[in-house]
Amino acid sequence: MPCARALLTTLFCVAPAAAEIRLLFTGDILLSRGVRAQIERAAGFPWEGLEELFRQADWVGGNLEGAVGSAQDCPASLGKLCFAIEPRLVALLKKAGFHALGLENNHSFDLGARGRETTRKVLSEAGITPVRYEDSPSFFRFGEVTVAVVSLCQVPSREGTPIPIPSAALRQKLRLARRLANLVVVSAHWGNEYQDWPSRRQRQGAEWLIRNGADLILGHH
Repeated sequence: MPCARALLTTLFCVAPAAAEIRLLFTGDILLSRGVRAQIERAAGFPWEGLEELFRQADWVGGNLEGAVGSAQDCPASLGKLCFAIEPRLVALLKKAGFHALGLENNHSFDLGARGRETTRKVLSEAGITPVRYEDSPSFFRFGEVTVAVVSLCQVPSREGTPIPIPSAALRQKLRLARRLANLVVVSAHWGNEYQDWPSRRQRQGAEWLIRNGADLILGHH
């Protein structure tokens, strides 16, 4: 049986297709603060040495931590924890080979609702699919195989509302994804920072997601 392969995770047999499908997922991607300073100082490329790995995948996704816009628009209340991404840096994401990026995290509203919409627009114009909860499930087609991605955030942010688990609205999204796709992926921004293991609440949430149709859960924060 042909399979869909999630690089660095596991191998999923999902449909009678002619070839393997390689899906590569990263975690949080930060292009502000120290990372931006390093790029500017050394004219560096954050994914140097990983280009071949990315090229081997049919699809590369991750979580973009922040919002596209000027740091001058950061509210004073956030201080240094405002992750503004200069628009010119989006080209680096395209160069790296990202096909889609999740916008569900506690920094996607750092520049307000307008900044979040700007991020969606700039990514789309660069040929990168923005994956948001309100648009989920997002579908990606590979021949006879369809992959659905549902993106959510459980961490409070400046304007974003955490998505509860369980949730009737989330269940509907998962059921739609299960009905139309061969592989259902949930990208969840959740948990406690600086802790090595998932909390009891996360484990319970993961069990609920699986019962309601998720094949693979990607956690980040």
